[in-house]
Amino acid sequence: MLNEETFFKCKWIIAKNELVNEKKSGDQQYQKPLSDSILDIHARVSGIHTGVLAAKTQTSLDWLHSINIDLQNIEGWKVHIDTNKIPDIGINWNEFETLPMADTINTVYEFLYTHKDRTPTIFHGDFWYYEKIIKNKIDTLDKIKANDVLVISFPFFENFTVKQDINEILERCSSLGVPVLLDCIWLPLVHDIPKIKNTDAVEVITQSITKTLPLSSTKGGIVFKRKPLTFVEVTYPLGNKLGSWIFNKYINEKGYFYIRDSYKELQSKWCDILGIKPHDMVNVGVCDENSFLRKYDIGHGDGNIISLIPFFDHDKMLTLFLNDNNV
Repeated sequence: MLNEETFFKCKWIIAKNELVNEKKSGDQQYQKPLSDSILDIHARVSGIHTGVLAAKTQTSLDWLHSINIDLQNIEGWKVHIDTNKIPDIGINWNEFETLPMADTINTVYEFLYTHKDRTPTIFHGDFWYYEKIIKNKIDTLDKIKANDVLVISFPFFENFTVKQDINEILERCSSLGVPVLLDCIWLPLVHDIPKIKNTDAVEVITQSITKTLPLSSTKGGIVFKRKPLTFVEVTYPLGNKLGSWIFNKYINEKGYFYIRDSYKELQSKWCDILGIKPHDMVNVGVCDENSFLRKYDIGHGDGNIISLIPFFDHDKMLTLFLNDNNV
């Protein structure tokens, strides 16, 4: 098990590797050191443990590099997803239209604007971006009001497990007429997937692939909208057809849970090294209350969810370092 000093050295190795190897850095500017100065490398080291991006492992990169993209063919592609290849979460997919998705956030904005006379609402602990743009944050389902419109991640962002009272939440929304958007971005990475009930209130389901494959800048996914669509949605559909085409190709060629199943061994390996337990969501582990890692959780410290993505990305180099130092 790593001590804190060795853990810190690993983060320095990760940061320096990101600096010299673009394939190992993230798509955003802050996801690698800004320069080779000690201050910039240290700044990156201090943030490496936060967030849960899609891993840039050889597994994901090999498949992405294998894709032959014919943009003209994709332009004419009629968006169609075989919903039999998507896990059964209790949704009757025949009630929904399949559309290309621009990205999750813009779909959320569109959904909220559609219900602009209602109060945008989320539960505390949901995706940090939702917490930035939505003021009305609640802790219990009894706080859902008839004039609300609810956005909720499934599984829930705070702990990457489906809320235990999800059926009661949806039942209340159905009885009050509260429209719901389900964000399923983490779904391809988890094992425990209960079937939901009382789905009449669910109007929009977003299914992005950008936490599964490193495509956060390209965007990739599908949005399911309850039928019937409006005239505007039929006439001028919004969305990124390239990202939707990649999503479709991925589930057809590799299967919805390919990355989840491929990373199980890496998850087990790095949880053992870090002295933590594997989480149901394959990209993270869980530390106990006495672990020094609590200060390095995916948020801002004093949590128990630890991102394994940096260790997945730099597995080979970190393994050599630990072997050389008999760790």
